[in-house]
Amino acid sequence: MIPSYDASVGVYLKALMCMLFLIPGVYFEKVLKGSETSLWIRNVQMYLFGIASGIFAVVTKDGRNVMEHGFLYGYNGYVFGVIGKYTKTSQSVLIRVTPS
Repeated sequence: MIPSYDASVGVYLKALMCMLFLIPGVYFEKVLKGSETSLWIRNVQMYLFGIASGIFAVVTKDGRNVMEHGFLYGYNGYVFGVIGKYTKTSQSVLIRVTPS
């Protein structure tokens, strides 16, 4: 027996999700256009925050394992290949999208 679902709940939740995911992008555009700080400085600020939060997550979740085995423990050629592919892809997209 297949349970029945109310499709309107799914549509409502999808619309809510779309609106919530738009808020950070709109806010970021507002911050960029409303300040004298250059885009380069904003990118550095974002990267530093990302690095700090990433290190915090690694230390709190896997700190003991990282200290014992090292950060790259368990990585193999396939993992490095995937990382390289996504790095190359994101660089090519940035180069293509960024105005000269």
